[in-house]
Amino acid sequence: MQKGQSREARDRFAETIYDFIRGVKTSQATWAQGMSTLEEYTVRRLRTVGTNPCIAVMQWAYNLTLPPSIWNHEAVVAITREVAISDFLWNDIVSLRKEIDDGDIDSAIPVMVWNEGCSAQVAVDRCVKMVEESWARLLEAETRLVKAHAQESEQTRRDIETLVGGCKDVLVGHMVYSLKIPRNMAAAKMNEKDCSFCIIL
Repeated sequence: MQKGQSREARDRFAETIYDFIRGVKTSQATWAQGMSTLEEYTVRRLRTVGTNPCIAVMQWAYNLTLPPSIWNHEAVVAITREVAISDFLWNDIVSLRKEIDDGDIDSAIPVMVWNEGCSAQVAVDRCVKMVEESWARLLEAETRLVKAHAQESEQTRRDIETLVGGCKDVLVGHMVYSLKIPRNMAAAKMNEKDCSFCIIL
């Protein structure tokens, strides 16, 4: 990582790692204090879901030549946020049974049940809707990003397309992985025909 990229790119990647570690430290301290609000939980999980380092390292993985002005563009920031939102919500949905069995209540669904007095199924349904809304916001941000840089060089436009595609891969790859790993709910199944899913609580 010392070769082929700028100090700014290395600093960006390092900061995502530092923020992840700080976020985990904050979460560990918060668990001992009791139930959070959904807003407080979301702020923590955006840092601890671990997607930001995955996105920052794409600079090396795909040999991107994007300048800081694009990495810092509001649409890239929005896309990065939506990847984190969708992934932590999805993780909370498919790992719910395991977390209930483990007595782990630091998850979006127990947080909603506790704070809103709704059933677990209502909370799951709401999380699914939030994932769908997050995906729509990601696509809207992609449109803004492409439009804002339509006059850039062909290489820059190609790198933007690669970055956005990589972000989508992180999001969808995490979803598929989470459904298949043994530690999550064995009863969670994805329909190969239409990619819908069924989760048995």
